[in-house]
Amino acid sequence: MSALPPARLAAFTCVTLVAAVLGAGSAGRASAARRPASPSRIEHALPQLWIADVGGCSAPTPLAQAVNPQPVNITGRAPNELGRIPIMEYHRIWNPEAPWQRSTAGFRRDLERLYAAGFRSVSLGDLLANRIDLPLGASPVVFTFDDSYVSQLWFTADGTPASDSAVGIMQRFAAEHPDFGLHGVFYITWNTLFGGPGARNTDKLRYLVDHGFELGNHTISHPDLSHGTTASVQKELGQEQALVRQALGGYEMQTMALPYGNWPRDRGLAQAGAAGDAAYHFQAILQVGSEPAPAPASAAYNPLVLPRVQAGEQSLSYWLSWFDQHPDERYVSDGDVNVLAFPARLSNRLRPDAAQHWTLRPY
Repeated sequence: MSALPPARLAAFTCVTLVAAVLGAGSAGRASAARRPASPSRIEHALPQLWIADVGGCSAPTPLAQAVNPQPVNITGRAPNELGRIPIMEYHRIWNPEAPWQRSTAGFRRDLERLYAAGFRSVSLGDLLANRIDLPLGASPVVFTFDDSYVSQLWFTADGTPASDSAVGIMQRFAAEHPDFGLHGVFYITWNTLFGGPGARNTDKLRYLVDHGFELGNHTISHPDLSHGTTASVQKELGQEQALVRQALGGYEMQTMALPYGNWPRDRGLAQAGAAGDAAYHFQAILQVGSEPAPAPASAAYNPLVLPRVQAGEQSLSYWLSWFDQHPDERYVSDGDVNVLAFPARLSNRLRPDAAQHWTLRPY
């Protein structure tokens, strides 16, 4: 008989084998097993379970409610929720392949490679809120798009995203692979919003928000903030925040991406400030490139300095290979958003307050 999966039961679990299901009339008793070190071994729950107290077994629950099969590990990888998370950084999605430009075929290929490698799309908002809710064995990936290029979203005559726009490609891929997810953050520049002035393209902002995408602040005109004054930096960020807020009925952009990856001389102005009544306060600041981001439960995690992975064939190949060569560095879900599972040898990576946010489960 296979060991029971690590269920959230009382001190003892009583098990009855149902003859109609297993072809046997005998009854057995087993105690809950500890979480196995390798989740690639798929354990099967017995068909009837009920909670037991110290004195004995309570009445069995109905069979239809009692069956609790062990979730399938989609990659066979052991959980490690202290690993790193790739935040992919895209600009133009257009042909041909070029610096800061991913071809349409190349972008589709990125989605295919990430999916085949066991990655699943999550929103940046869920990452920041510690809600990475993925199946057992899956790894999260976040998609970001800078500069609000027209190739990221443009509409056909019927008012739907063009099939070769970034949004169109993602929607088609998600329809073909429903378990991949459909998320992305668009870091917009108001003065050149999807090919024109912002006031002419608010319908595209509304479409993105209505279809589950996120918007992020990338300034009004994409200046190098390191050359700006205190007033000009706050104007670039505050006025864009106010314009989007007005266009979308109070929508608040929660994150910003640094134009050119450069910080203002007063770094604090990248997070919070105001230009008159146009105030802003961001939960996260995204950099240009460098590497996958630390997990929210890691002591190295700092949402105000989040690195990203530059999109491209060679870059993605490098990081997928790097994760294979350094398995302790890859975030792998345990399938339970409330539990933090990780190899005990990595306990020194935990942030000090991790136990306040998750049930810790080292193994």
